[in-house]
This record gives sequence, structure tokens and C-alpha cells, in this order.
Amino acid sequence: MLGYLEYLTVKFLGCLLRNLPQKAVIYLGGIIGSVIYYLDRKHRNISLRNLKAAFGSAKNMLELKKIARCSYMNLCQTFFEVLLFPRLNVELIDRFITVEGRKHLDDACAQGRGGILLTAHFGNWELSAVWAGLKGYPLRVLAREQRQSRLNALLNQYRAGSGIKVYAKGMAIRDLMGAIRRNEFVGVLGDQDAGRRGIFINFFRRPASTHPGPILLALRTGAPVIPCFIVRSGFKHKIYISPPLRLESRQAGGSSAQEIVKGGLQEFSRILESYIWLHPEQWLWLHRRWKTQPVKERDFAARKIRIMILSDGKAGHLSQSRGIVRGFPAAEVLEVKIDFRNKFWKIFMPLLAPALKRLNLIKYLLKKALRRDSFGKLNSFFPQVIISAGSSLAVCNLLFGKQTGAKTIVCMRPGILDVKLFDLVIAPQHDHLPIVKNVLNTLASPQPLRGEDFKRLSQILESKFSLKGDKFLGLLLGGENPHFFISENTLRKMIEEIKKICQAHGFMLLLTTSRRTPIHIEQQLKSNLKDFSNLQLFISPREESFNPTGGILGLSEVVIVTEDSISMIAEAAGSGKKVVVLQIDRKSRKKTPRHLETIQKLAQKGYLRLAEADNLGQVVSQIITERFTPKALNDTEKAIERVKDLLVAL
Repeated sequence: MLGYLEYLTVKFLGCLLRNLPQKAVIYLGGIIGSVIYYLDRKHRNISLRNLKAAFGSAKNMLELKKIARCSYMNLCQTFFEVLLFPRLNVELIDRFITVEGRKHLDDACAQGRGGILLTAHFGNWELSAVWAGLKGYPLRVLAREQRQSRLNALLNQYRAGSGIKVYAKGMAIRDLMGAIRRNEFVGVLGDQDAGRRGIFINFFRRPASTHPGPILLALRTGAPVIPCFIVRSGFKHKIYISPPLRLESRQAGGSSAQEIVKGGLQEFSRILESYIWLHPEQWLWLHRRWKTQPVKERDFAARKIRIMILSDGKAGHLSQSRGIVRGFPAAEVLEVKIDFRNKFWKIFMPLLAPALKRLNLIKYLLKKALRRDSFGKLNSFFPQVIISAGSSLAVCNLLFGKQTGAKTIVCMRPGILDVKLFDLVIAPQHDHLPIVKNVLNTLASPQPLRGEDFKRLSQILESKFSLKGDKFLGLLLGGENPHFFISENTLRKMIEEIKKICQAHGFMLLLTTSRRTPIHIEQQLKSNLKDFSNLQLFISPREESFNPTGGILGLSEVVIVTEDSISMIAEAAGSGKKVVVLQIDRKSRKKTPRHLETIQKLAQKGYLRLAEADNLGQVVSQIITERFTPKALNDTEKAIERVKDLLVAL
């Protein structure tokens, strides 16, 4: 029933349009195509992804969106012009169609071998076939059948009125060969994804599966393959007929059949690219041309994937995202600082997102919720992958991912949002996320530094501060957060123990604090360590912009880290050094911070040891005398491998 209604609708629309002037029909088609562009989110996103893949940085996002919209307009105009076919005749088409290169068709006819007219979904490709039929060229076209049989028959009836015979795709090759032997032309569209059976050629620098049929048919019959394209110019059209592809020269050169086929398809692809560069709005961008890709290796060292990192301004969160990106050294990366207009949007945006997403108001919501500079930078880049860390950014990740079609990857629990909404969630086990396909439960959080980084940063640190000694003890001191603080009593005991450790084992002390370390704690440290001869380095982020953490981890034999920051602990555990986590003061014993569960598991698995201020010296002495061999935490590598699994088909 639905198919019959579609048939009646198209037939009525055709009768209506054929009573309007040609210019009015084209103008109306452009308006309706533009409206469909805004309503058809799915194919609009496919178009924008294809455009970004093809043009890269050569065109900005505003230009790409304009091209995509005009492509929709051209497609709708083409459909309306097809409905005008019953009123076309030779006299009428000569008014609005001009031709360049007609000689190549006439030469093919004179040789008596027929020909294969190879074209693309470009301009009004249907109109170019009608022109050939009305001009007396015997033409048979291959066309994909519509799902609705009545509608398919109606469109074929319109084509046949110009002398065109339509063959369904997948028909017997002998029928096509028979047409060519009768000195007829066969029209073929050669720019569609051909699946796994196709031959991969380069199209806009990317492998594209292409059907070899037209070239194989030419090799069997000796017919020339003639590329031809029609270009829309306002209310008129111009058909460009190119010289036949150079298949004979390849045969004479001793090339194999496979090489000839691939070479012919690649030559056609280059010609099509040149037309698309000149008139990008006239190609069918909403088709998934690069849908089928060769089975790709897992080596991403040279693959230029576009990655966007969303940042909430927290260094620990940003380091998690950067840790994953380290696995893609050739990636084009943009970091976007997300600033909400006010707390209302930060709190209620996850609640509003589902309803507005269904109403296709994603862009409106993001524009209302974010500050202008954040929204502008967000829309300046068309990513294939979006990575964020922290629950506050999960909703922005999800919404912008839906808008662009990018893969969405979040580190940590995504707040109140369902984990199944994202392509991948990477979260420590203490978040207790469900065990589902798209969730990777890690011991700790991903970190940006690797083994070679620690060595390089240690050399920089030694050179910059002229460090002396060959045995170092590292101290990474955190500070206050909602759960922890360092009391003066704890600090005093810690300093006493560290002095004893350095003197007993000949360590030189390397110390850095964090931005969360209270000023009075830093002042007390300076006061108690100013005369300590083993102190080689004391860096406060308030006084020095240089971050020494990686260098300290690279140089130190033993590293002491306070328990308040799981990010800092994960970074230390990933260095492969002997790590001691120092327990500090708790603001409340009623609510246990979730990451303490992770620290306990890391200790049980041999990645680190736990200590209190009172027994710090004893624990450090034990791991030195017991020849404690720590394991390097590899959660970052596990996360990267899962992301590669997700992106291998891109």
C-alpha cells in the first residue's frame, strides 16, 4: 500500500511540474533540496564526513556545509528534471544543453564497436542519457532497481520515452556484450561503493572499492570506454565527453588484465576528481563512497585520523585523553576547552539532551549551553574521533559526536548518561561500570607518558637544573581536595622520615608540589628543608611553569606519591619505578573515596606499596633491601588497543 501511495505521489508531482516553466521547476527543486538538507540529519552527516575526508584542510567547515547543502539542492533539482522527461524533445534540449567532445561518440559509432559511456552521480546524470537517446545514439543504461516496483516502472517509462533501454544491474553479461556488438552504447555509473568484490583504487587519496565491470566489458568486446560528465550551470547544462581511456596502450605494454582494469578505473577516478574539484556541489556526497575499506593493519603510525579532545580544564583529565592520543602519532589533533555559560547548563544539560537530540536540536543546545569561543572552536573542526575525560563533558562528547558522526570515547564514568550511548567508555574498576562490550575496565586511568618519555624528560631535568648525584628519591606531593588534606603533624612526620631515608640510603631529594597544595604547606616545606643538603630540587607550580614530574619519575629509584590523586599515582605506577603511596589525612571517614579501592588493588598486584607518615622510612627500606621489582602499569596501552579496534575500519 505504501509503495502504491509513493507511485501516485510521484506521478501527481510529475503532472504538476510539467505544467510549470523549466526555471520555476529548477528553482522549486533547489528550495526543497535545501529544506531536506536540514531535515535529513543522517545523510547530512555522511555528506559532511565525506567532504572533510576528501578536502581535508583545503576547505573550512562553513564551505563544506555550503557544498553539502548545494549537493542536496542539485539532487532534488535532478529528480524534478527527471519528472519533466515526457515533455522533452530534440528542439527543447538544444535550448538548455550544450556538448563538448561529441566527436568521440561519433568516432566510436564509425568504428562499429559500440562504446561504454562511463559517468558518475554528477550534475544531472539522467539528463545526459536522455540527450544521447534523443540525439539518436542507441543507448542501454545500467540502473539500480528501486525498491517499489511501480515507481521503478514509472521512472523506466520516462527514460524509455527518449529511446533509452534500461538494464537492471546484475543482469547477464552476454546481454551487454550483445548490445555492444550491435554498435550500441552502454551507460554505466562508475562511482559507487562495490563492496568486497570491488577493486580498490585511490579516490581523493583514500582507497575506494570500485566495480571492475565496465573495464572488463571493454576488454572482452574491444569497445572504447568513454568518460562523460554533465555540469549544471544555473538553468542550463553542458555535457563534457572525454577521449576514451587508454586501455590499448596498457595491453601493448604487456600489463596483466588485473593491472589494466585497475589502471583504467584509476584513470577514470582522476578525471572524476578533477570535475569534483571544479564543481564539488554537483557530486552525490551523501553516498558512502568509502564504506568498504581494505582490511587494515593495526599500525596507526602513519594514519591521519582527526581527533578532537574536549577539556574541562583539569590537568588530570586532560592527561588521560592525551595518553590515548599518544597511540596515534600521525593524528590531526585539536584540543577544545569547554566552558559552559553558567552552572545551570552544566547541571541540566544531560537531562535536556535526550529530548532535544530526538528533536534534532543538538546544534541549538550546544550553542545555548556553551560560551561563544568554545562553541566556535568546537565547530571549526570535523573530527572522526572525540575523546573526553570527566563526567561534565560526556554530554558534549555525545551530542557533538551525534552531530558529526564521530566515534565517541569517554574516560571515567559518564555521569548520569547510559554507557551504551558511547562507542567506548574507559573507566577504572572503582567506577563499577557494567561489563558490556563498549566498556573497558582498567586498574587506573590512561596516562600520556611512556618509558622512552621518562628517560628523555630526566635528561632535560638534569640539564636544566644542573642536578648532582646518581641516586634520587622523588616526592610528588598533592594537597587538598573534597576528601583529603595534609595536616601540619602529618607533614612534620613525613619530612622527618624523608630526611632519614635520604641520609640512610644516600638519596638526593627531588620534590614537586601540585596546584592543590596549600600555600602554608609549601611554606612549611621550604622552612624545614632549606638547610637540608640532600635537597636537589624543589619546584612549586605557583612559581615555576616547568612541569618536572616526568623527569623526577625518570631519575628516581624510589618515588613517594600522596594518595589524593589517582592520576598522579597512575603516572608513577606506569614509570616502572619503585612507588610508595603515602596515606594522608581524611576530611571525613563516612564516605570512602572510590579510588582508594584502586590503590589497594594496585598494591595487591605488586605495582606499588602503601605507607603512613609514621612508617614511611620502614617501607622504603623494605623495598630497597628486599630488591622489590615493581611492574609497570600498562593500562594506557590496553586503552589504546581498544581504541584501535574501534577505529581500524575508519
